[in-house]
Amino acid sequence: MKNSNIHNTPWLISNNLNQLEGIENLSSKILRGIEREALRVNYSGNISNLPHPYELGSSLTNTNITTDYSEALLEIITGTNNSVESLIKELSSIHNFVCNSLNNELLWHNSIPELSSKEDDDIPIAWFGKSNIGMYKYIYRKGLAKRYGKKMQCIAGLHYNFSLNNEILEQLQHKDKNQKNLYYFKLMRNFIRYSWLIVYLFGSTPAMPKDLMRKDINGLINMDDKTVYMPYATSLRVSKIGYYSKVQSTLNVSYNCLEEFLSNLYEAINKPWPEYQDIGTHEKGEWIQLNTNVLQIENEYYSMIRPKCSINNNDRLINNLKHNGVNYIEVRCLDIDLDSAIGINAETCRFLDSFLLFCATEDSPLFLKNEYEEHYENFFNVAYKGREPNLSIKKTGLNITLKQWATELIAKIGDIASILDRGTHENLHYDSVLNQLKKVNNQDLTPSAKIIRNLKDRKISLAEYSLEISKQHSFILKKETDSNHNYYKKNAIKSHDECYALEEKNEMSFNEYVNYLQDNVDKQFNNNSNIIEP
Repeated sequence: MKNSNIHNTPWLISNNLNQLEGIENLSSKILRGIEREALRVNYSGNISNLPHPYELGSSLTNTNITTDYSEALLEIITGTNNSVESLIKELSSIHNFVCNSLNNELLWHNSIPELSSKEDDDIPIAWFGKSNIGMYKYIYRKGLAKRYGKKMQCIAGLHYNFSLNNEILEQLQHKDKNQKNLYYFKLMRNFIRYSWLIVYLFGSTPAMPKDLMRKDINGLINMDDKTVYMPYATSLRVSKIGYYSKVQSTLNVSYNCLEEFLSNLYEAINKPWPEYQDIGTHEKGEWIQLNTNVLQIENEYYSMIRPKCSINNNDRLINNLKHNGVNYIEVRCLDIDLDSAIGINAETCRFLDSFLLFCATEDSPLFLKNEYEEHYENFFNVAYKGREPNLSIKKTGLNITLKQWATELIAKIGDIASILDRGTHENLHYDSVLNQLKKVNNQDLTPSAKIIRNLKDRKISLAEYSLEISKQHSFILKKETDSNHNYYKKNAIKSHDECYALEEKNEMSFNEYVNYLQDNVDKQFNNNSNIIEP
């Protein structure tokens, strides 16, 4: 362990940590990917009402560029990378292609949208073509609009995907599918315990436009006639006034094991909800939501972290997880980094790798039913007031200052980072941890504090500030054509052909298709019958 001010006394290293120390080039055995969401806007900052650009390919079949909720809400997706350097390079290449393909538009560089001139009806829902799977995605989004409103669905984030390759899993004796599932759920339980630290360190949404507020909220202060903020907030995006569902807060989804997790999700996608029943599934003969249950499908479950696996277009995620187990985990509580043109930087990625590997190696007792409450309370408290001086949060029922607990955690994460740096002749992971410690010791260094300071010092609204940096980053990303431009151009053309082929392949009506997908899920969870492909 390097000499530093992270800690002065060693901590007891677990068996898992000892096993990791024996793996050469550990960092290259971690697999990571990124999904970054960003609204297309014009140069005045207004959300685009134009269709998904043809040059970007089909949003249904292009694996690198798709749309999320809105036709204007792009999602940029990397492949799986075994180094942070290649991950950042790929994310930059896709951004370069996207920005150079847009016509008189740019990417809105903030998790929080500016929609003051828009009514819900003005926000276009993403369209994926006339194939059954495309229509399924479209109707699902129509349901989201009915349930939560379109403006909330335009809030953007960045997802960090993380997994360990088979060599690490074998070293840790977790290559067996069931053991691997348990290992990833151990990681996710610890992430839920400590996710408040990520919100404190990287939260970048301490302010919001007034028009995004669905009701008056205690604690919000007017910064100007367009912007409200909370004095010590870190991430209002992940708070109860951001991307949040009151209905889903009634769910008790277990992270103790895959079986319990899937069982709870299955219950939620089959449990009727009176408010959604009042909406119905059809209006004037057209589909407006897939069903009237708590969740239309499992993807609707909003959580800070989720287990994931690869899926095919003829099945649902819940079935694939049951069949194949967890392939990777998806971290969902990251705001867009306003200082980075691609929404995240390499240092943050290295810290996340260290943090997630810490979560995977630290002891992770199973959750008691009432234990979730403490962790979610910490999460929301830090989102609302993480920079409050001497803020206390709960640790196994007792109060502890955020600074004290964060310092303890970063000491342990630093040990993991040191192992990741071995054999590299550099201290990149360890330095990334040291730089986060600076934020713990000085809250003015956090992204959220910098944003509030900028808005106040310059006396500009959040929308004006966001548009300014969006233009700056767009200029950077468009400065020169990336060497991979033609590769993404060919992929875009190919994706249109694949989308057309799917539309020609429709072998059943859309009604039959919806029933088919649900029947597949019911068979798996009711009698474990084999699934028959159409």
